[in-house]
Amino acid sequence: MEDLNSLGIKKSSNLGEKVVREAISGEYKDLVFEDPLCIQDIILSGDQEKLVFDNCEFRKLSLKKVLGRNVHFINCKIGNFEYYNSGVDALVFERCAVDNVIFNKSKEVKNVRILDSRCGRIDVFNSILKLVEIISMSEIGEIKFDYGAGVDKIAVGMSKIDTLVSDNMPEFDIKSGAIIQKLQIQTVRFKELWKRYRLEKKEGVAGLKRLSMLVLALYSSYIERNMFSESDQCLYILRDVNMYLRIKQTGKKLNKFGTIAKPLIWLVKMLYAVAYFTIGKCFGWGIRITNNLISMLVSIFAFSSIYIALSDTDTVKGVIVDSFMNSLKYFFNLDVVYGDLPSAMLYAAYAESILGIFLLTIITGVVVRKIVK
Repeated sequence: MEDLNSLGIKKSSNLGEKVVREAISGEYKDLVFEDPLCIQDIILSGDQEKLVFDNCEFRKLSLKKVLGRNVHFINCKIGNFEYYNSGVDALVFERCAVDNVIFNKSKEVKNVRILDSRCGRIDVFNSILKLVEIISMSEIGEIKFDYGAGVDKIAVGMSKIDTLVSDNMPEFDIKSGAIIQKLQIQTVRFKELWKRYRLEKKEGVAGLKRLSMLVLALYSSYIERNMFSESDQCLYILRDVNMYLRIKQTGKKLNKFGTIAKPLIWLVKMLYAVAYFTIGKCFGWGIRITNNLISMLVSIFAFSSIYIALSDTDTVKGVIVDSFMNSLKYFFNLDVVYGDLPSAMLYAAYAESILGIFLLTIITGVVVRKIVK
């Protein structure tokens, strides 16, 4: 290993690993540290407020009780990196390859910035990271926040995270080209996701695409862990978001044709809106049985009202009871006789029978799907 004294670094060798007790901050280049190295009890201040390692290799590196503005690794190769109870404002990895990063008992990590770097795993224990930036074509295998750990905000741009595990849903700043494949959140409040959905609608297509990617990452994680109730919640939101995206994108594409396409734009948007309301909200995309059951009851009472209006019976009570019973028969196609019905009521009965077959098929499919799961 390079002699640390020649770098202006004073070391103590009474431990199994090399421990740097004092350091002259600056830039160190082209160094290979074959033994474990611990940089400890250092205050970076004044003209010596940052520590830069350029094109260095570390088998194991620890920062303990290091205070200052910036520790910057450039073109470095690091096996295991541990950040323990330090107060550096910004920890930067630029064009680095790191096997494992561990944050332990560090409550005020203001900024962790990963640029054009590869990291196998990031573990955070009893630490709070204010901002984690993963940008410029970086790749992260897994980020896990555990044992009292958390992150306030994660910014991802033109980079990929395979798996992110956290107790709570952090604030995400998702930029173009970002990919999060699996998002494992222990306590997802789906009401918060719907609230975020309404906010992202105001942002337009870009905001909805970001939300779609996050919900898909949640869905992938739930499916892998056989958490089917939660995965269905995600799937419902995902289909809702994607349908709304199609409406927005179709309108945007047709707008390019100018005034000639306005009637076509109106027609396409109306068809999408009808599909969005009926298939999504009423029928629950074939996922939510509560939506289907509510739709069934609404249909039965609506057709009962139609039969009341078309009925010739004089007794009000008889009209209501007979109309409701007829509506049940036509909806469930039970012992139906159409021959004696007046023409107007006949068409209503046909319509209700068809709607009943359609809704009951969806309900059966949802129930079988849940039983199989």
